[in-house]
Amino acid sequence: MAREGQSDEARRTFRALLNEVEHRGGHVTILRYTTPAAVLVPVGWYERALAAIGPAGAANVPPGGRNDH
Repeated sequence: MAREGQSDEARRTFRALLNEVEHRGGHVTILRYTTPAAVLVPVGWYERALAAIGPAGAANVPPGGRNDH
């Protein structure tokens, strides 16, 4: 299940969001106002994504993720 939620909601319900992502395999896009700010994904999904882009691609990902600020 993929869904979106506002950052203030994520702050209030973080434990429930973690459970949803970890146990149900959901993805949650966290919005700051109307702009995506972060995505919570299961660890396995994240590891497969890193493996898919390979070491050269992973080296180009900044430690905090996207860097467009």
